[in-house]
Amino acid sequence: AAAEYAFEYGHFFDAVQKFKRFFAGVQLTPGLDLSRYRYRHALANYKAKLYDDGARIASRLAQRSGLDPEIKKAATKLAYAALSSRPGGGSRGDQRTLQDAAQRFVSAYPNAPGADGARLTIAQLTKDSQKAFYMLDNVKKPQKIKGNVEQTKFYLMARDFSNALRKGD
Repeated sequence: AAAEYAFEYGHFFDAVQKFKRFFAGVQLTPGLDLSRYRYRHALANYKAKLYDDGARIASRLAQRSGLDPEIKKAATKLAYAALSSRPGGGSRGDQRTLQDAAQRFVSAYPNAPGADGARLTIAQLTKDSQKAFYMLDNVKKPQKIKGNVEQTKFYLMARDFSNALRKGD
């Protein structure tokens, strides 16, 4: 109750600490579904700008079998959103983790709000130009991110041209 109270009043860092204490001390009993609280824990991390922790909790939650479809969708999207909110480009491993989260989100919920942003992320991070152009061509509302789509297409063409020159094609 204290974690939910802190969350509802925008005290996200405090909510994170209270959720951690709650989950550390809870006795799991058969039939007890804590998935909504785990989602709120992940969301509190995200809102407290603790993106790695939020992504980790949301990713684990989304992978559970028998999860309520609404929570699965929200957790999948939150995992992607948390990873994409991290400052800086991150290491190659971080970029791969982000690309994988974006792919899971687009694959599971292709028409969800935010899926176009995930498609753009995949196109920008993949080394496979064919896959990148496929993702860009499947952006549902290109007017929202048109400049980014066009810029990414230009970058891909330039990268392919440069690679062809190096290979002597």
